[in-house]
Amino acid sequence: MANEMNIVVDTGVIYYGEFDISTLDNLMASIKGQELGLIKSSLKFEAKPEIRDIEYAGSLERKVKGMQRVLKWDVSAEADILDFNEKVLTASLIKKESNESTKFDVYYPSNDILDGDYKDLLIVGKKHKSNEPIVIHIFNSYNPEGLSFEMKDKDEASASMKFIGAYSFEDDTEKPFKIYMPKKTV
Repeated sequence: MANEMNIVVDTGVIYYGEFDISTLDNLMASIKGQELGLIKSSLKFEAKPEIRDIEYAGSLERKVKGMQRVLKWDVSAEADILDFNEKVLTASLIKKESNESTKFDVYYPSNDILDGDYKDLLIVGKKHKSNEPIVIHIFNSYNPEGLSFEMKDKDEASASMKFIGAYSFEDDTEKPFKIYMPKKTV
C-alpha cells in the first residue's frame, strides 16, 4: 500500500493538568512530568455526537440530508491507572487536607466541583513507523466515577478511571476535545 497510514500503535500515555497549546510544535516537550500514571492494559477514548432530526410536515420521521443538527458532543476516556498518586485522587474529586502528621497526607471526598477541579487530559499515542505523536486533547475534564480499585493475589491494583470532557461556560462554542495529527509530508 503506497499511501501513508495513520495507525496508532502501542499503549498511550495520559497526561493530566494545565497545558500550553499555543505552540503545538513544542507540545511534547512542554508536557514532560505531567503524566497521570502508567496504564495497566488499555485505554478507551469515545467521542459521540448527539444528533437531532429536525421534524417537519412530510418528513415521515425519516432522516433527511440537511435536516439534522449536532446538539452536543459527549467525550470520555477510560483506563486503569497503576500509579496511585495525588493526581489520580484529585482528578477523582478527592482532595488533600492539611494535617499535623509527619508521615501521612490525608485526602477526603469533596462535595463540590470547583473551577480548579477541571483540568485538561492529553492522550498521546504513537504513529506506526514514525514515532510521531497523535494527541487527543480533552478539555475541562475530571473523573466523575469516584475511586475504584481491587487488590488480588498475583496482580497489581489499579484505579479505574473514566474521564469526561465538558464545555466551557465562558465559551460554549468551544468543543470539549481536539485531535492533533502530524501533517503529511509531501
